[in-house]
Amino acid sequence: MKTKIDKVIITAVPLILSMAVIILELKYSSSIGFEIQKMNGLAYINTMLSMWITLLGFLITAASILVALDAGTLKQTRHYHTVMYSFALSCTVLFISLVIFTPIMFIEVWNKIVLFVLSGCVVSSLTLIGINLYFLFIMIFDSIKNNDNV
Repeated sequence: MKTKIDKVIITAVPLILSMAVIILELKYSSSIGFEIQKMNGLAYINTMLSMWITLLGFLITAASILVALDAGTLKQTRHYHTVMYSFALSCTVLFISLVIFTPIMFIEVWNKIVLFVLSGCVVSSLTLIGINLYFLFIMIFDSIKNNDNV
């Protein structure tokens, strides 16, 4: 039961935070005079594409190592399936972000809609990476506790 609640939280929190950031940008960006020029916006997209592809590679590697490990202590921890779910969700979000912004980078499109989608993807991916780290550390500490008790 707890795993299902964890999965709902892992899915909902990044979406809620992304929507909140987009709503705040819609509400306050014009009133405070927030404007990003086209060249700066495309540079931000380029930077994020580099970061997302690197993170995607690390996440795929980490998930592959966890799946390949036949260490019973890691798989017996209560967060193993939650970590694998959060890794899969993170990989999906990062891949979707890459699919959305790679053509935008080549077409050189920059407007407020692109800014809002970029902000949502950045917040969503960073939130998921934070969640991944949290559950991964819990799983590692549970594994250490299980080894100490043996």
